[in-house]
Amino acid sequence: MVVFKWQLLPHSLPDEADWFENEFRDYLSGDSSRSYVKDNLESLVDDYDIEESVREELISEFKKVIINVLKSPLNDFLSDGGDNGFRQFLNRKKTTETVEGNENDTDKLGPKGKPKMKVKDLEVANVSNSKFIANKKIGHLMSDNVANRLKGDGVSAYGTLDDLPDFDFDDFDDLDAGVSVQLAFEEALHKGEPTGNYTYTHKKKHFKEWGGSAMKKVKPTTHIEVTIPSDKVEKLIDAQSEHLHEITGQTPTYKKESRRLVVQGQETEIYDYPIVIPAKQLEEFHLNADNTLGNGYYEVDFKDTFGDVYSGTSFPIIGEKLAFKDKRNDGAYMESGDISEFEWTKLQSNQNRTKLMMTEGVVEKDGKYYKFFDGSKTEDSGTTVKETTRRVIVIDFDENDPDSPYSFVKTHTDAFIRMNKGYFNDPLVVNTLTVKGSIKTVQSQAPTFAAQVDTTHKRKPSQEQKDEGEEPDRYETLKYILIGKRKYSVEAFKKLQKKAKDLEKVVADLDSKIKAGPPKGERPSSPFNESGDWKKELQINSDKESKELKQLQSKINSAKHIWGKLSPIEAERISNNAFKQKEPTRGKDGKETWQTISEKDYNSLPKEEQKKYKSAVNVISTQAGESAVNVKDMTDFGQTKLSVGQVSSRSLAVDFSKAKIECNFFIQTHGKFDMSSKKRGGGNYKLSNFVDEIKVYINDLIELVEVTPSELVTEIGG
Repeated sequence: MVVFKWQLLPHSLPDEADWFENEFRDYLSGDSSRSYVKDNLESLVDDYDIEESVREELISEFKKVIINVLKSPLNDFLSDGGDNGFRQFLNRKKTTETVEGNENDTDKLGPKGKPKMKVKDLEVANVSNSKFIANKKIGHLMSDNVANRLKGDGVSAYGTLDDLPDFDFDDFDDLDAGVSVQLAFEEALHKGEPTGNYTYTHKKKHFKEWGGSAMKKVKPTTHIEVTIPSDKVEKLIDAQSEHLHEITGQTPTYKKESRRLVVQGQETEIYDYPIVIPAKQLEEFHLNADNTLGNGYYEVDFKDTFGDVYSGTSFPIIGEKLAFKDKRNDGAYMESGDISEFEWTKLQSNQNRTKLMMTEGVVEKDGKYYKFFDGSKTEDSGTTVKETTRRVIVIDFDENDPDSPYSFVKTHTDAFIRMNKGYFNDPLVVNTLTVKGSIKTVQSQAPTFAAQVDTTHKRKPSQEQKDEGEEPDRYETLKYILIGKRKYSVEAFKKLQKKAKDLEKVVADLDSKIKAGPPKGERPSSPFNESGDWKKELQINSDKESKELKQLQSKINSAKHIWGKLSPIEAERISNNAFKQKEPTRGKDGKETWQTISEKDYNSLPKEEQKKYKSAVNVISTQAGESAVNVKDMTDFGQTKLSVGQVSSRSLAVDFSKAKIECNFFIQTHGKFDMSSKKRGGGNYKLSNFVDEIKVYINDLIELVEVTPSELVTEIGG
């Protein structure tokens, strides 16, 4: 036990440790009336009139007291600190929240008919900050990490916005993918006649978006549409806002922004994924596809907005034929059947029928639309068209069906996320991913350049071309260059052009030396030039080289490029050297070489290996009467091409079992967070001042009792 005087009164430690802990805790709270605490402690530990052993024991006992104070819960300490900004730290403002209202709040109704309203700047508990502070001790205020978090100085602590830690998208709770799959098979027509083959597209697109002129803008190739995360944008905004608040202590300002971009580097990915049509769906497809229509009223998909989407004035059949009730001998209708003729007449006279319905002979019954098909032929501009156009069969997949579009998405969702991690993890930008998948069942091989040349050159002229004495378009190549009467090969002409460039450099160097003056230290009589007139010598050389350059340039400018039909040998040579390496191969001697490969070898390479090569040849063509130039390279020839194609009831299962799914990736930006100093709330000023003040008090105490930083960390934990 050590005895000493504190404010002229006798005290002892460790007997009065509890009393002194309260003294130091009050001192740290910033109470001005307790300022004597530091002064008393300082006078004790610096009193060299007492024995050294007593002094060391005194420091040791006070060290224990102060460390115990610093091990006290930080949460309790800050809560007792009055209006110091700690409440602001424990709460945050949520930009908006939609809540259930009453009929007087808004005229916008929620999903169950209940009104909804939006509440702006709603204050909610900051869960992440509460968790962060839960186990912290007073001594942790000496940690920059803790202090910056409390003060709201996080942005400046990281240097620049680019240095902010990533948002961990993997920890987001709602990583489910929103998937839209529903295939509508529409019967293909040839000159108005049903072919028995079906094209297929996404029903949503087919029925809701393709009205009128929209058909010309939207290609019917998207069968699977995936959104990641699914319909969780508001939750994602909250999660990223919480992340920014967690690492910076600042409440960011969110600004809506709508922007869509194609993911660079992976615009298209192709996956082998056989699709199994469920047995029941396949059976229904067979029944619907193979049955011939009889005369009668069939349910159709009728929309006033369809315009000219479907050929003629017909609408696709999507349901069964209405069965009319038969009459008994007494004139009454039998029970069996869907509708009586009398009821049908009443439907036809319904005044709610639109103009288009009356024009097309469409009636409505129980929310469904019906139209009469009699199978007869009608004349339309000299073309025979059957009224029974465009039969539509819909296949619905269940979310749990194996080997389905749904299972494809489940299997590849993690890969989709990994591929786009950079967009998801950006802490300042709220992004979602849209994947559009197209089911391809037809695989074809485009002709190689050599084969295309051969086919084109064998093409016979049309009668009009014969009359005009013209040949069909042929592939041509630059045969030679004519300068005066002399013929230059392409290689020889390139050498002339290189010589001209070299001369340009020589003349430029000479003119530069003349302008700069003689080299430092050189005199006119020095060996720099024999004549002693350095400038004259240089000028003579410059004039000589310039004269040769002008003659050469005049020669090049007068050149005539002579083109001629591409010969089979030339076409083969191009085909054999169609592609070259993007990066050179370096030999053991350090020399760089660029390998070239043929079309055949390139097309046999895996996709990843093909990325190492680029086209070595460009094919330029123009359309008669147009100034636009069309440029193709060797990748436009010989490639494997995938297409949607057509299926029949007999081939459907087999075709889909060989399916490939072509995916395109799009990033949708919904908004950004503004962390600029003027718009972030400037940090927590009150708590910042309080923390800075307490850190000074703590530092004074631990220096007096000789607590090292490592000791403090050991005692309170990291």
